Amino acid sequence: MEIVIICAQCSNEYKAEASVRFWKCEHCGHEKENGLYPFLTRRVAHAKSHRSETNWEAMFDELLAAARERVLSLETRLRRLEADRKDAAAADPGRPARGDG
Repeated sequence: MEIVIICAQCSNEYKAEASVRFWKCEHCGHEKENGLYPFLTRRVAHAKSHRSETNWEAMFDELLAAARERVLSLETRLRRLEADRKDAAAADPGRPARGDG
């Protein structure tokens, strides 16, 4: 998602990707950290500009649920990869498995 950033140094506007951790001003080179990385979405950006209309508790609960789901998915993938690595090492005992040495 592309968003518009206003530089704190020179006050110029520039476009930046929300999925990037740091933004650099195209005009003066000032660097700003994306404080909502990696959870900056169009909904969050809209909510920040319309604070009084936003149910922050519900929004953060949704973000937390999405983050938990992602963590569980990555943990499952990690367990599967570790099992595959162990199976490969058992199939060829003469060759050390990656990560074992």
